[in-house]
Amino acid sequence: MRQDYQLQECAGSEFKQTCPDVDYALLGYNIMKGFPHATGHDPGFTFPIFHHDYSSGGMTADCRYSVPRGLVIVPDVSCVTSFSSTTVQTKYEFSKSLSVSASVDAGGWGVSFPASAGYKKSSSEMSTGEFVFIISSAKCNYYFSKLITEEAPEFDPVFIKWVHTLNATGQNPELYHEFFETYGTHFPTEVTFGARFIYEHKMLSTKY
Repeated sequence: MRQDYQLQECAGSEFKQTCPDVDYALLGYNIMKGFPHATGHDPGFTFPIFHHDYSSGGMTADCRYSVPRGLVIVPDVSCVTSFSSTTVQTKYEFSKSLSVSASVDAGGWGVSFPASAGYKKSSSEMSTGEFVFIISSAKCNYYFSKLITEEAPEFDPVFIKWVHTLNATGQNPELYHEFFETYGTHFPTEVTFGARFIYEHKMLSTKY
């Protein structure tokens, strides 16, 4: 029998741990300003769209972690230590590599991530044809979350106020722009938590 000090009795009164940084699963995401290769915080994440609610007593199946209403959380401790590399020569290839990295589809929003500072810097260097980028990455996972779309978490109270304001004011482009700036263009349905190391190597096209 496995001996693990973290295992708990499901019906016991022991305090259940919470999953660190689970807030990201409840935030909005701005696909225009996001940059998955950013050093540190991805600037695409915005303010909370959904509200965290632990009152239902949800927990992971091993009874170690409390789970907010409307989410499924699965521990997934694993690492891929061998680097995977992608060669990028055009802005389209760069945008595609970012979309794959973040598992997003721009849909009717055009090119993904065009307004982020990181995208602008790298794509401007690619547009000259002078440089080629080789992007290498390795990652470790801790857990992942999925949004239960049929029984999603309740909306955050401030987000609801924004929706009522938009309904009351009609077609106001400036207000809608502010709304997208505050809450983004999308919300994540699945989030993987862990760490990722990314190395972006720039070299002259003539030497590639």
